[in-house]
Amino acid sequence: MPGDTFHLDPRETTLATRLKSVGYRTALIGKWHLGSARPEDLPMHHGFDRFTGISGGCIDYWNHSYGPDPDWYIDNKEAVEEGYATDLLTDHALTFFDEQRESTQPFFLYLSYNAPHYAKSTRDSLPENTLRVSEFKHNSLVAYNTLQAPKAYLEKFSHIKDEARRYYAATVANLDDNIGRVLDRLKRNMQLDNTLVWLISDNGADPQYGGSNLPFRGNKQDLFEGGIRIPAMLMWKSRVKPLQIINQPLHNVDILPTLATICGFTTTGRPVDGIDAGEIIFSNRRFSRKMFWQWGNKGAFREGDWKYITEPKRHMLYNIKEDSLENRDLADLYPDKVSILQKLYADKYSECKIR
Repeated sequence: MPGDTFHLDPRETTLATRLKSVGYRTALIGKWHLGSARPEDLPMHHGFDRFTGISGGCIDYWNHSYGPDPDWYIDNKEAVEEGYATDLLTDHALTFFDEQRESTQPFFLYLSYNAPHYAKSTRDSLPENTLRVSEFKHNSLVAYNTLQAPKAYLEKFSHIKDEARRYYAATVANLDDNIGRVLDRLKRNMQLDNTLVWLISDNGADPQYGGSNLPFRGNKQDLFEGGIRIPAMLMWKSRVKPLQIINQPLHNVDILPTLATICGFTTTGRPVDGIDAGEIIFSNRRFSRKMFWQWGNKGAFREGDWKYITEPKRHMLYNIKEDSLENRDLADLYPDKVSILQKLYADKYSECKIR
C-alpha cells in the first residue's frame, strides 16, 4: 500500500541499475510495490530514470487510489490523471518509445501493468463498471476489493453469466489490446526488430476474482502448479526463432543473469539468483535445475522433475513430468527423495535469511 514501510534493501542492485551501467535509459511504467514511505524507496533511487504508475500493490483503476489514498505518479512526481489505468500506462509507454525513436541510446522499459489484479476501492466513491467482491478495512475505513473494466469490454463478454468471470475476461481483453498497442508502436517506430519483448506474470490466478488455473491444482498463494506455473512469451525478431514451444521451466529470477549476457553487464557483488537462460531461449536446450519457492508458512523445492512441498504438519512429493496436475502424492513411496529435497529446501531457506 502507499507509504508501506517495507522496502527494497538499499544494498541490492537492481536490473535497472545494472543496465544503466552499460548505457541504457531505464523506465518503470506501472506497479512498483517495493516501498514508498520515503523518497529513497521509490524506483528513481533504484536505477530507473523515470517512474510513472503506482507505488503500492494495486489501485482503483479509475480513481488511481489504494482505497482512500491517492497513488499515481507521473515522471517521478505524485499526479492526478483521468482514465482507466491500463490504458494510461500504455499511453505513457508509447510516449517513452517515441522519445527513444531518434536516439542511439539503448533503452529498458519495465512495463508492469496492474491488470488483471483486483482493485482497491472506497465505499463512498465507487465508479461505474465496478463489481464489489470483498470488504476490508483500511485505516479504520471500510473499503472494497473490486473488479473494474471499461464498459465496452464488459459488453463484449455479456454472455458470461458469472459476474466475476465476466469482469476478469473484460480486464484481460483490455490488457491484451494494450499489449497490441505496445507492439504496434514499436513496429511503427522501426524499433521492434531490435527489441527483446519478454511477457511474464507473477503468480497463478485467484478464482474469487474471476481467474482460473485449470487444469492445474492450486491458486494464487499456493505452491502447487496452479499457483506458480505461469506462461511466458518472448519475442526478438532479429534473434529468436518464432513459434517455438519451450517446456523447460524458467523462473523470474533468471531474467537478470540472462540479460547480463545479452546486454553485457556484470553480475559481480551481491549473490545473484537464477541462471542464464540464453541456451534455452536461443537453442531450446533442456537441462535439469533446482528451483525454490516460499510463501508464508509454505515452501517448495524442485530438482529436475521432482517437486517437494512443505506445509504445516504436511510434506508432499510429486513427479511433475508424470503428474503435472499433482494428483498423486509420492512422499510415502519415496521417503529418501523427500529427505534429500527437504534438506535442499532448508539450506536455501537459510541462505535467503527469510524472516
